[in-house]
Amino acid sequence: AITPNITEACLMSGISYGEVSSAAADDPEGVGGMLCRRLLRTVGGKRLRCVIITGIHCRDGIATVTLDTSGGSEDISVFTQPRVGRDYPGTGDIFASVLLGRILGDMSYADAAADASRFAALCVKKSAELCPDEAVRNGVALEPLLGILTEKAESFKK
Repeated sequence: AITPNITEACLMSGISYGEVSSAAADDPEGVGGMLCRRLLRTVGGKRLRCVIITGIHCRDGIATVTLDTSGGSEDISVFTQPRVGRDYPGTGDIFASVLLGRILGDMSYADAAADASRFAALCVKKSAELCPDEAVRNGVALEPLLGILTEKAESFKK
């Protein structure tokens, strides 16, 4: 799987961000699906089976679109949540780490992407609450939330 944000997906696929950003507001699934398909064709090769695009701004908040072809068909899913309000460096790495952990725990790509999105957003929200005067460039306060992540990981082993 690859996990570009919408800006990276546009750059990788040769599509202008300006072309898709206004359309994404009303149709994150359509825009995300189009970018996912384009990336599968453009950079996918024979082994890429899943593209997950994060950070798609839409009317309902911020969306993550997953296109999974690992089962032989094209399964697309959209997870949308309210936008937290701040952008921090490193949240994409947090997203990718949680995603991988969930996939290795036998969670579907779509469910793993939703869980990773939730956790990254929680990190941003808690960081803004715990450290409102901290410079954004310093990243999120991840450590206080690791226990929550571990507890959830245990519950998914059933």
